[in-house]
Amino acid sequence: MFKKRGQAAMEFLMTYGWALLAIVIIGGLLWVYIGGRECGKISTGFLGQNLALEDWALKADGTLTLSLSNRASDDVNIYQVNGAAPTEGVVTLSKGGDAETATGTGSTGTAGECYKEEEVTLQYDVIGGTNHTITGRLSGGYEG
Repeated sequence: MFKKRGQAAMEFLMTYGWALLAIVIIGGLLWVYIGGRECGKISTGFLGQNLALEDWALKADGTLTLSLSNRASDDVNIYQVNGAAPTEGVVTLSKGGDAETATGTGSTGTAGECYKEEEVTLQYDVIGGTNHTITGRLSGGYEG
């Protein structure tokens, strides 16, 4: 008689224990993705391209500064950042050289606020090749 009660209790714990675990995991994921954390710097869409995004900063006034390096087989010229010429003019990235800065405009906000999925479009060409356009997304916090 005690065996049946023990089995029922064990089945109850196993069934509802898994359900409770699933609820806790889903709740944790929602908390992370909806904003229960600091503004983490995340970039997507730039992998596997001729350009590598090393770092970036989006200021509260909308100034977007990108630190880019060249992964192509030759030098690269960057002609546009978000549809406008970079503040520095055409930026040339040397093959195998250090990262260079390209400055453009992005969205505006308040210093310390988070921005998510800020779309960034770059137009460039590899010397002697065709024009390319890449689009990626940035998330992080507005800087002062």
